[in-house]
Amino acid sequence: MKILTIDSASESFSVSIFDEDKILSEVFLKKTGKQLTYLAQSLDYAFLMSGLDRKDIELVCVSSGPGSFTGIRLAEVTAMTFSQIMSVPVAPINTLDSVYEAVKFYKRSVAVAFDARRDEIFTAIYGDNKRLTDYLAVSVKEFNALLKKYEVKFVTGNAITRYGANMKNVVPEIEFANEFFWYPHGFALASIGLEMYNNGKTIPFNEVRPFYMRKPEAEETREKKLKEQANKKDE
Repeated sequence: MKILTIDSASESFSVSIFDEDKILSEVFLKKTGKQLTYLAQSLDYAFLMSGLDRKDIELVCVSSGPGSFTGIRLAEVTAMTFSQIMSVPVAPINTLDSVYEAVKFYKRSVAVAFDARRDEIFTAIYGDNKRLTDYLAVSVKEFNALLKKYEVKFVTGNAITRYGANMKNVVPEIEFANEFFWYPHGFALASIGLEMYNNGKTIPFNEVRPFYMRKPEAEETREKKLKEQANKKDE
């Protein structure tokens, strides 16, 4: 099966093409805010290097979030458009799951931690190749409590940059994944997507939805202003 993967849920983004578990090409870049500039070029380059034509693709895998609102929308719209034109199914994959997929060889509890800004962390705890918690948006204090509760000794994800020292203070023996593993990669998306396909869990393009764990900051600001205006009218 020929698989196209697309991710731009964080400050990195990637486009990969696989034949089952064999990688044919991959473009991986860390270019915060530059996904829109480079995504179309990356698609063209990935197909050029793979030796495949777009019509050869049988499945599209895409990061559905959590992550950057703009990045998630960009990746999903690209995947949906490709799916519609080429009449192939889509495998929308949670960003936290795809990051865990790359480190699931670690047998004990693992925390995937994404910097959600506003002093919050998007996270889930995993172990024995399964998710042990819901997908969560938590404060740093709540995240540290999860580390203790699940006896987590290994963390991956870009929240390490901002909160790694704090995690070490709470669990001194904690280990951090190499930065390469902090982000979704094509091999993880393709692996999960192929399993979804084999289990009949892929969907058509028009059913793809982003996985947001909270409202966009702009929308929250707008709602706050409207509420303030309404309160002033009532005074």
